[in-house]
Amino acid sequence: MQSLPAAWTRDIIDTLPELTHLGLILVDVPQLVEYTLTSDHFKLDSLLTVAQSSLGHERTRLKQVILHVGGRYIERRRGEIEEMERQVNDSTFCVWWDERAYASWNQWHECRNEDVMSGRDIWSKARIMS
Repeated sequence: MQSLPAAWTRDIIDTLPELTHLGLILVDVPQLVEYTLTSDHFKLDSLLTVAQSSLGHERTRLKQVILHVGGRYIERRRGEIEEMERQVNDSTFCVWWDERAYASWNQWHECRNEDVMSGRDIWSKARIMS
C-alpha cells in the first residue's frame, strides 16, 4: 500500500465493475517473537487514500466501505483511525471496533470461525461514525 494507493484502488474498482461492498481488515496481534519497527510499516494515510478513492471514484457503485479494526490497533491507533473517519466524511464508510483481545493469531482465527458460525461479520457489526 505504499505505492500510489489511489491509482491501484481505481484500477481494482475498474477491474471489478460489479463490486458494491468493500471490507478491509486492520488487525494487529502479538507475534511469538516481537520485533522492533524503526518506522510504522502500515501508513494510515494510504488507507485514507484508499477509502476516499474508492468512495469518490466516478465509476464506483460502492454502497459501503467498512474497516474492521481489532487487536493492538485499537489501543495504539484509535485516535488516528477516528480522525481518518472524520476526514472520509461519508455515511457509506463504517468502522467495526472489534474490542476482543487477541493474544495470538490462533485466537484471532478461532474468533473468526466463531463469527462465521454465529453470523457475526464486518457487515453486521460496523457502525457509521456518529
